[in-house]
Amino acid sequence: MPQSILYYPTISVGDGPWLRAAALYWDEVCSIVPSSYLGRLSPELKYLLERGQYRPIDPQQILYSDYNEDFFRAIKRRFECVPSIAGHREREFRHVHRQKVEIHGIYDMIHYNKIPTNMRDWLLESGAILLSEDDEWVEMESRLAGIYMRTLAEFIARYDENDVVIGTDRRSSIHELYRGSAATVRNRVMALELTQCLPVPSPNTGYEEILDFKDSRKDDLYALQLRIQQLEYDLRHSESPEEVKSVLRAFKSAWEKEQRNTEAMFRGDGIEFALNDMLTFVGAAGGASGLLQLTEAMCNTHFSRATIGAAVGMTGLVSVALRHKDYHRKIKAELQGSGFAYIIGAARNNLLRDVDLV
Repeated sequence: MPQSILYYPTISVGDGPWLRAAALYWDEVCSIVPSSYLGRLSPELKYLLERGQYRPIDPQQILYSDYNEDFFRAIKRRFECVPSIAGHREREFRHVHRQKVEIHGIYDMIHYNKIPTNMRDWLLESGAILLSEDDEWVEMESRLAGIYMRTLAEFIARYDENDVVIGTDRRSSIHELYRGSAATVRNRVMALELTQCLPVPSPNTGYEEILDFKDSRKDDLYALQLRIQQLEYDLRHSESPEEVKSVLRAFKSAWEKEQRNTEAMFRGDGIEFALNDMLTFVGAAGGASGLLQLTEAMCNTHFSRATIGAAVGMTGLVSVALRHKDYHRKIKAELQGSGFAYIIGAARNNLLRDVDLV
């Protein structure tokens, strides 16, 4: 797994399965935080910051950098595809300051420091933003706010000095960022899902315990990461549907052993944990001929959603699928052959100590 994971789409990262998994398995957790907001971070993030496990990313590193003009052009291009900006600007926004609720109904608050100076005038003129009574925030129509924050996260993940991938606890958020695209070889991406397979500390475990455990068990946790990375690599280089299935069977046996070892490791250190879900886009699938052959055999090449599953004991399921996603120009070139988006969901089972692993 890459070193840094950027939470999307909000400033605040709630105390839950996603943050606990990210704190355990990644070198650092990040979120986009204007400098004036730092004092209002949650107690969990403040503690992770003290321990060097959390990095607030100031959006101004993009907004006032060499990438500013590229960012501005991307926002203009995407906003102008929205009907309220393109073609209907005069009619819809002539009295926007007085009629914003009548026109669109739903507005989101965007922190003032997330919008560069050279963009504010254009956004105000087009009616995309409204000045708020609170000088720290502006109001932006929800459709446009979603586009704006997706573009900002995309630029940060691509141009940050570290290897940053985007993570979330909402499937809708990651599918908004990496939208479906035309079914071409260039746009193929592989999706790997672990269902009730990822060990994550339970809500009863404090962050101090999690990080102490992470420090003391670094090599063991790294072995789990390597196992997933190897699975990603093997799947991407499979040459036939039979080889894909063979890779999954081999992973099944290895992961069952890893989970038994993990259970003993967590129990030995007095850490309770649950089995959670994880979905990742594991990288460009241009060379994954095995998956392509499988979807063609299913006569489903136009919108390929074929999934192969491999049961993992009594605990969950591992599945791999072929998707067509718009991911080019959103991630670093070197990440196109590895994982670049991770969704960690809530556990669907009780604590692992209550589960019989076979």
